[in-house]
Formats: sequence, C-alpha cells, structure tokens
Amino acid sequence: MVAAIVVIVSIRLGRRTLAGLLDEAPAGLREQISGAVSRVSGVRGCRHIRARHSGPTLFIDLVILVDGRQSLENAHHLTEQVERAIQDLLPEADVTVHPEPF
Repeated sequence: MVAAIVVIVSIRLGRRTLAGLLDEAPAGLREQISGAVSRVSGVRGCRHIRARHSGPTLFIDLVILVDGRQSLENAHHLTEQVERAIQDLLPEADVTVHPEPF
C-alpha cells in the first residue's frame, strides 16, 4: 500500500517536472490569456503564448500584432495595457509582451 502511494506521488512529481521543462502551460491558460488580450483595443492578434512556472512564479511571454505605422510610444503603451489585462487575470504573473507590426 505504501509502495503504491510512493509510486503515484513520484509519477505526479515527474509529470509536473516534465511539463515545466517543456514549457507546458496549465490546461486552458493559453485560451484565457488570448481572450484577455483580444479585448485590448488596438491589438490585431496574439500568438506564441508561452506560460511556464519557475518556482512559485508564472512567467508569460507572448507576441501581439499591432499597427506598424503607429509610434513606438503608442506601441509601448499598448504592450502595457496587454500586461495589465493579463495581470488582472493572473496577478502574480511576470509578463513579457513583444509587439510586431501587422
């Protein structure tokens, strides 16, 4: 009985570790992030969403598609809005947003 519990716990820890090494996001998280980002005015698309844990911190990286004719200042402001939208969803997340012209 004890051996079976040890095996089950070991498998769970192994899966969690492997998921972290493979940058596997928790189920449904990419869709939640994409939904939050799509509600930010001025964002024309969202791709390459990566979410991974490192210790207790959730790191999120993503690319947003923006109007390439706007100023760098406006594009930066837009990335800050996206960061806030994601942090409203996941307050403890460390978020990096990369804008690309569309």
